[in-house]
Amino acid sequence: MTPRRALACGVALLAGLAIALVDSSQGFDATGMTAGSLIAAGAVATLIEGSGSFAWATLLILFVGAWVPLIENQSLPTPAVALLFAAIGGFAGAWSSRLRRSAGEA
Repeated sequence: MTPRRALACGVALLAGLAIALVDSSQGFDATGMTAGSLIAAGAVATLIEGSGSFAWATLLILFVGAWVPLIENQSLPTPAVALLFAAIGGFAGAWSSRLRRSAGEA
C-alpha cells in the first residue's frame, strides 16, 4: 500500500467516524449538512488516493459512509442512504482523478 493510499484510508475512516458521531448526537438534525459532509469526505479521500481506480473509490466510499448505518442501526434503512452520498463524492473524485491523468498525458 502506497503512502497516499494509507493517508486516503485514514482520512476516509476518521472523516466518516466524525460525521457519524456528529450526526447521531442528541439534538443534531441537519441532514443536508451530513449529506454534504459525506459527499465532500468521499471526494477528498479519493482525490488524495489519486489513482482514479473505481475499486479503490469503492473501498474509500465504504470507509466514509458505513459509519452512519453502523452507529444509527436502530433506524435502518434510512441511515444506509449515507452510502449513496459518500458514493456520489467518491466516484466524482475518482472520475476527476482520471480526467486529470488523461489531460496530463495529452
